[in-house]
Amino acid sequence: MPRRTRTPFTLFRHDDSDPIWWVQFVVAGRRYRRSTGETDRGEAELRAAGIWQEARARAGDPAPSAGPARPLPQLAAELIVEAEGLGRSATHARDLEIDLRLHILPRWGTADSATTAAWEHVMVDMHAEGQSWRSIQRIASHLRALLRFACRKGALVNVPEIKSPPRSLIVSEQAERAALPAADRDALLADMRDRGNVRAARCYTVMFFNLFRKSTVERMTPQWINWQTGMIAVPGKKAKNRKPRLYWLHPKAAQAIKDELAEQGRGESGSRLVLVREGVLESGARSPDPTTPIFGKFDHSNVFWGACKRLRLVTYTPTTYDAQGRVLKKAEITDRRGLTAHHVARHTGATLVSDAGASLAERMAAGGWESVQAAQRYDHEDVERSRRALERL
Repeated sequence: MPRRTRTPFTLFRHDDSDPIWWVQFVVAGRRYRRSTGETDRGEAELRAAGIWQEARARAGDPAPSAGPARPLPQLAAELIVEAEGLGRSATHARDLEIDLRLHILPRWGTADSATTAAWEHVMVDMHAEGQSWRSIQRIASHLRALLRFACRKGALVNVPEIKSPPRSLIVSEQAERAALPAADRDALLADMRDRGNVRAARCYTVMFFNLFRKSTVERMTPQWINWQTGMIAVPGKKAKNRKPRLYWLHPKAAQAIKDELAEQGRGESGSRLVLVREGVLESGARSPDPTTPIFGKFDHSNVFWGACKRLRLVTYTPTTYDAQGRVLKKAEITDRRGLTAHHVARHTGATLVSDAGASLAERMAAGGWESVQAAQRYDHEDVERSRRALERL
């Protein structure tokens, strides 16, 4: 993967009482700090670029020059092609293409017009138009990717600073996180199986009953599992916190994994079950490979939310039409419980473990959390638990 290009200088203010922007950078091993004399962020960025280039010229390092001007849509198309070849999930390139087409290219025609000041104004406009701060954070990430790509291609000299919205704004808009009751969880998995989405049901069964992250399920190989002891060892290099962990494998999760292996024609060891005739693999059979992930990359979010919609576990608004049959508003799920599909599964499992009376230490071990704060994210369910308890009186 090509190395990311970073802005060669940093703008800062000494304190809140000083409205002047300063710039700092390193040229030829020497650190510079200079005042831009500007109070406007956009003007300060242009002045900072000039100061940096002057310092490079004095040090004998020629200032870079941009190559031939290239339309931003052309650069965006090349970036999408590159993203599709990175081997990431299909949604990565899809989301990038959507944000470029709907939110970025209509606002900027050239790379040098997407300045820091312009982006700050666009952020406010997009939020006023109804975009959430979380969506704007994603768009900022994709804009940064496009500008870095433009810099690599020589269409841009310096990459401007494109900041994401403050986390406080993002958190303030997040919906209340709510877990599914056990009955709804079981109905959700049954709906997936009844409609033929068996692989999706297996993936979510592992996440619901073992509290695994989606990335852990995707990377899981048969070598991790000791079927005799019913334990699964997650290697440190495959874990989010880079630390190896040993978990007890829930029987329902174990059965889902076995069913997936059986469907692939692999035994519990991960070896492919192939016919051997006279000591030679039958023609066309692949050799055993127990290091191949059991589930691999997957995205069953549409299956998940489709089942939630059918079971009325989320608020669903159908498509509305005018008298001529034209679409006024497309159908949408307006309540996704504040989480992505795989987070709902992990959140539900953690909450049900807590409901079952597990201690804090037991919950931390089950979810793989290292801090008390992470495990206590589910304590806001206490009001609902107290209601259910008092209703029994």
